[in-house]
Amino acid sequence: MSSSPLQRRGSEARGLEPRAREPRVLLEADAEMAESVHLLASRKPGAALKLPMARLFLATFAGVSLLLAALVFVVDYTVDPYGHFAEAHDAYPYEPSDGSRAPAYMLNRSLFKLIHLDKFMAETAARGEAVQLLVGDSLGKQVNPRLLAEATGRPWFNLAFGGANLIENTLLIEHLIARNGTNGERIERILWNFPFTRIRLQPKDEMTRALAVKDRVYAHLFTFESLRATVFSLRKRWFGIDVIDPVRNLPVDELVAYNIRRFQVDTEGMAWPGEMLDRVTAVTQKALAAGIEVVFLVVPVHPDLQAVFERDFADRFARYRSFLDGSCVIDLTPDAATRWPAAHFRDDIHLAAPHIPALTRAVEAELAQGCTA
Repeated sequence: MSSSPLQRRGSEARGLEPRAREPRVLLEADAEMAESVHLLASRKPGAALKLPMARLFLATFAGVSLLLAALVFVVDYTVDPYGHFAEAHDAYPYEPSDGSRAPAYMLNRSLFKLIHLDKFMAETAARGEAVQLLVGDSLGKQVNPRLLAEATGRPWFNLAFGGANLIENTLLIEHLIARNGTNGERIERILWNFPFTRIRLQPKDEMTRALAVKDRVYAHLFTFESLRATVFSLRKRWFGIDVIDPVRNLPVDELVAYNIRRFQVDTEGMAWPGEMLDRVTAVTQKALAAGIEVVFLVVPVHPDLQAVFERDFADRFARYRSFLDGSCVIDLTPDAATRWPAAHFRDDIHLAAPHIPALTRAVEAELAQGCTA
């Protein structure tokens, strides 16, 4: 029996495509999925991997950085150029040694000396001994503490280093005063090399940083300073190449004349550093109040330079001498031209190596007699 046209139309209406009868929510979800697929297909190959690759790069970078930091730490710790982990103090350059730490000493003298002062003080405190210390610049560095210790029977340590100015000296002495009497440490005397050439204002201050760094042992191992000292120390051990001070390639007479002329130009018209000297006076009185004797040491210089002091800067030199009046002073300059002739010097202020021991012996003799005040 055939169906009527009306029935067929009803059947066709009931037989519409399933998608046309699906809920609107499902249709919207399908549309969104299709759009996502289209967008992914339109991207460049590998674009979907950008985030994982960035994470991989960061992880690799962090890993390599940690590995390099660990390597630097292990190498610096093993070489230990400044002697942070040494069992005993290193008295370079005053005692015979292999000089393996000489490069570190040359790169940062103040830090090197402070690190080994701590060890020296601990050693003497364990023996119940009071120490004698020398402070100053390269003129005072010429005094050999080992010879002083042998002559006096007391432990000596030389904290003087090249280029040290009076502000750095006062900062160091304030540190010494603060530690006196702590952990069994006792300081009996400070011998302060006090040259006329340092009566000037200088902004340089290596001491503040050195005092801070010496107590941050492990942090210092990660510094470029420590790494550089390690490299130079290994270079010396393996190839015998040392770090030396730059010295002008001039005959002694020309070097003396050049340095004297430079001193004249630098000092001419320079203001009197009254505030700095007031600070010197204050720290000296503070040391005396803490039971530490302070003795000023005046070391001879080249006769030509001494003549410039007395001739070209007579007023300034007289004020310098007046400042020392009333203090405990060991003055090695009387008759200096006879005792310390020009032939004994390697430049305008430093004695030649063969004559340095005589300077220490002169200091020994003056200490035995007592200072003048």
